[in-house]
Amino acid sequence: MRLFSGKTETALVVAFDSTASAFAFSDAAGQAGIEGRLVPTPRSLSAGCGMAWRGAPASRERVESLLADEGIDDARIALLPLK
Repeated sequence: MRLFSGKTETALVVAFDSTASAFAFSDAAGQAGIEGRLVPTPRSLSAGCGMAWRGAPASRERVESLLADEGIDDARIALLPLK
């Protein structure tokens, strides 16, 4: 099942070093209306807590801005192909 409608072939993935950051970002993203969800960190990425947030590539600027606004500096952003 695809998380997003349309023919998205890639996903924006935000990997976190701490579980607290992952949950804080997920909550903030939901409040900001940014569609996405927490997922296990893909094998191609490395994250200390094993959690990542996946959303639409088009939301990258909003995600980067929200990370800065929330003071979350332990996140890495990547575009990965959907399988």
